[in-house]
Amino acid sequence: MTIVITPIVSDEQWHSLRAKCVGASEAGALVGEHEYLSYWGLWARKSGKLPAVEDNGAMERGRRLEPVAVEMIRDRFPTWTITTVREHYADHEFGIGATPDLLAFDPDRGDGIIQIKSVAPSAFRTAWRQDDELRVPTWIAIQAIMEAHLTKSTWAQVAALVVDYEIHLHLIDIPLHAGIVEAIKSEAVMFWERVIRGQEPEPDYRRDHALIRAALGSDDGSEIDLSQDNELPDLLDRRETAARIIKQANEERDEITGRLLHKLGHAARGRFNGGTITAKMVSRAAYQVPPSTFRKLTVKRDHGSDHDRGHGRN
Repeated sequence: MTIVITPIVSDEQWHSLRAKCVGASEAGALVGEHEYLSYWGLWARKSGKLPAVEDNGAMERGRRLEPVAVEMIRDRFPTWTITTVREHYADHEFGIGATPDLLAFDPDRGDGIIQIKSVAPSAFRTAWRQDDELRVPTWIAIQAIMEAHLTKSTWAQVAALVVDYEIHLHLIDIPLHAGIVEAIKSEAVMFWERVIRGQEPEPDYRRDHALIRAALGSDDGSEIDLSQDNELPDLLDRRETAARIIKQANEERDEITGRLLHKLGHAARGRFNGGTITAKMVSRAAYQVPPSTFRKLTVKRDHGSDHDRGHGRN
């Protein structure tokens, strides 16, 4: 196994290195075990069909809180040598790579990696605690395993930093399963063959609809013939049915809200057998929606009914 270690000198260079590999944080998508990224999404990302991943609040939170986690780990384990990583590790034979958060040397266990995750308290309660035990989400465990593999480490941990009224750091050991590494390597080889040949996998439309919109964000002004697409009439019927159900549900919700407000009158709060209902005045600051462009999907059926579902981003 030949691992290429490249010092990271800029964000642009780092993104370029990552574009050529399936990163450890993406590897779960190869086996359908990623919470945020599907196989099609990974293919579209590596094929250049999707724009670069934009920074978001969660990513900023992770960056800003990472030094806090590092100091807490150093305080908790003073005999460990902790190194913040500014290098990219890649095995180009399989097209896999990683940039671990931390390299750690434990005198008792040798070299290891620590992957830091900043987790919202609600997410930690629902996704990380099961039957009073801590369980790392599968895609994060795969990430840690692949980082250990690429750095030739003998152990791996995930550090979950949870900040609410206090700061909680949970260090969780991740068993290093060789079978998972081999499965990821095998899937990565087939994945890159797809990318090179331009073989698009079937999207998971429930998960990928927003990515599809982003990948196909502009039209070329052309027209195609879909008259022989036998699936299309059923899809359009289902879309109309879904829109009708949504409309009816919204109308019913508004009716119920009106009834509840009428029962409250001018009262701010009402008690009932089971709880309270509140309807206090709320002031909302004015805001301006930033300019944007998107493709508005409009359907016109031949029977004369114009079904426009283009409002917003449906």
